Amino acid sequence: SLEAITAGSISHLVERRSTLPGAHGLLSAEDARALVDQLLNADSLHGVVVLGINRFDELVERRGSAFANESLGKLYGAVRSLGGGFAVAQVGSAELAVIVRAPSTVKLYGWAQKVVQAAAESTEKSIELAGGVYDPAFRWKAAPGDTTSLIARHALDYARYAATLGDEVEGRVAQFSP
Repeated sequence: SLEAITAGSISHLVERRSTLPGAHGLLSAEDARALVDQLLNADSLHGVVVLGINRFDELVERRGSAFANESLGKLYGAVRSLGGGFAVAQVGSAELAVIVRAPSTVKLYGWAQKVVQAAAESTEKSIELAGGVYDPAFRWKAAPGDTTSLIARHALDYARYAATLGDEVEGRVAQFSP
């Protein structure tokens, strides 16, 4: 039975290839961090988007692990349906990270909103989704005296943090800024 598969396991539901050279299929969180470092070293990181299902444990309890995994698989499918030039990693039981290689014409924030909308529609809006974006080109308006500097190798963490705020904003996607 599909209910016997651990909640958050989707590798059996997704393809095994990637559209980004050097990244194959659904990457692990460790592989995603290594890829971010590799792209940064080559000055080729366009950005990172993290997309996830909110209150995943409640969803599993309410609808079962098979439904929860299928929903996460549909989120993955929505990511893949909107283009290429990126790698996808599972960075949490209910979170996918999309690592986009430069040069890219993808407008990360708008793209993430489209993915959230497509995934919501594919699940008949039966799950709550949110996303977070780290775009190194995004410039925030710093307060006077603010000397915050971001370390780009933490791009995945910044996007994950922004995703925790996604359900609080219109469009369900938050842009990371300090």
